[in-house]
Amino acid sequence: MVAPDYAHLYDAFYYAHDCGVPYRRNQHWLDHFGAIADKVVERIAPQSVLDAGCAMGFLVEALRRRGVECYGIDISEYAISQVHADVRPYCWVGSICEPLPRKYDLIVCIEILEHMPAAEAPKAIANLCRHTDDILFSSTPFDYKEMTHFNVQPPEYWAELFAQHGFFRDVDFDASFVLPWAVRFRRRNEPVTRLVREYERRFWVLWNENVELRRSTVEMREQIIAAEAATRAASAVSDLRAEINWLHSEIRACRNTSRLGPIGNLVRIGLPIREIGGRLIVRMPSLVNQPVSQTFVAEYDNLCALAFLLDRPGLFALNPLHIVIAEADRLGTIVAERTVSPRLVPEFGAFVLRFAPVTGSAGHPYRVTLSVPEAEPGEGVHVWRYFRAGRSGSLLQQGNKVLAGELVMSATYGVYPDIVTDRWTPPLWSPSSLLNPASVRNLIRSATRAQKT
Repeated sequence: MVAPDYAHLYDAFYYAHDCGVPYRRNQHWLDHFGAIADKVVERIAPQSVLDAGCAMGFLVEALRRRGVECYGIDISEYAISQVHADVRPYCWVGSICEPLPRKYDLIVCIEILEHMPAAEAPKAIANLCRHTDDILFSSTPFDYKEMTHFNVQPPEYWAELFAQHGFFRDVDFDASFVLPWAVRFRRRNEPVTRLVREYERRFWVLWNENVELRRSTVEMREQIIAAEAATRAASAVSDLRAEINWLHSEIRACRNTSRLGPIGNLVRIGLPIREIGGRLIVRMPSLVNQPVSQTFVAEYDNLCALAFLLDRPGLFALNPLHIVIAEADRLGTIVAERTVSPRLVPEFGAFVLRFAPVTGSAGHPYRVTLSVPEAEPGEGVHVWRYFRAGRSGSLLQQGNKVLAGELVMSATYGVYPDIVTDRWTPPLWSPSSLLNPASVRNLIRSATRAQKT
């Protein structure tokens, strides 16, 4: 026999470095092939076996220890030289394209044909089929990285070649104890109609399993969504309780001031609580020496403006407002920085800060900081916050203190005039949202109903 011109590739270096776990006589490979031998004996029970591509003969050794007349052939002279002395007489150097000495009850060909040039694989299959009626076969359908994998093919490629010689998949035999894609091909002399019937029967089982798995996946997804909703609801209940307690305290304050007549009404105008779009908002303490920072995640690209709900105590706001917008995950990277004259700050309403569009802003966290660094006590600007947070990843701080809720704030995206405002834009930016006791009671009722549901 003339060795194929690629036989020299399967040398000591190949077996030491190109087989994943170094391929040598060790417990890993002995256990691996011992497990395969157990299944072959248990489920096929052949009297004689040929391991086509036996390498160092570990499967030959394992089957012979289990009473099976097993032989091995491989093109690698190095591999055959490493076969254990007990089975060395039963293994030889040769090509599986060459005629074999006899027929066997079973031929095992595990991860061999992808190592052969494409032109030789059909010859090897034809030769194997001439010498048995039963072949346990596997060839990787996707490992293109290994340098000697010259002929990686999908399963249907090999099935077609075997079918040309009257060999068809045994659809009732699970060969996954070898590898997930392993197949048992057997010579079949039945009419094609019988083969089609068997394939259709197996196909229906697999199709039905696939449908059921998909249905189970959908059901699991719905269960996960329900569980997450329940978790959010539990958190919302806690927030609603806190909001209800706050609202009750404001009712008491309203009742106390209402007893004072016109003077009480003037006092009530200054209460630090209002409502926008059915959400409770609270006026935060003055920004004097207590800067407020809000972290948020941009929803779209080209962040170009932010709007805040501010108020100033009339003539007492004498010092400028300082606003800084920076990337939260890269501290020091400033997107925009402005110093705003107190005359531009509304007595109560929206203040909009526009800046150059920030490309690639979608999904990135930003931090906006508002401060009045030069104000004296009694001066300054107030910023308003929602009592409960709505934005994902929202973090609100005043000074070093972390607060519940988030700023009454909206973001605008785009390049003028093609701009869009995010879904957090409040539906009302005006003093007409000032609460009265009746409005507070309505909020309590709605919050209580939400808590019960």
